[in-house]
Amino acid sequence: MARAAVHIDGMDDLVGRLETVFPREANNILRRTVTRIAATVRDDMRKNVVKRGGALKKAIRSRRERGSPGVQDAAVWITHGKNQRNDAYYWHMIEFGTVKMPAAPFIQPSVERTRWKLGSIYRREFGQQFEREMARRAKRRRR
Repeated sequence: MARAAVHIDGMDDLVGRLETVFPREANNILRRTVTRIAATVRDDMRKNVVKRGGALKKAIRSRRERGSPGVQDAAVWITHGKNQRNDAYYWHMIEFGTVKMPAAPFIQPSVERTRWKLGSIYRREFGQQFEREMARRAKRRRR
């Protein structure tokens, strides 16, 4: 499985400030932000799949990974196997093509498009999650 790592300038400073102010909330905000970015990639991949009955679109999933302390991780994958509800074992044939079928990539273009917009997506998602957490915190104080 291919992994893409991204470094955003200023993130270390932001994470440091959040950890000193309210570490638990900062961790939750960052975790939700990374999960939403994975969902954005998932949605873009689903949008670009050549229609083949819809099973492949349903098989594209995203979820938050366990990760290690201080590292927020999320993944996008395609379910396949005997006991899967939406078995899309053929995804690589569509992505890379076969001898008799030309390639119709949907993963790589989605990753590349998201890579270029990652800074703006991160800022938008982080802002939304930060506001959400602050509203939740204010609500708890009123009680």
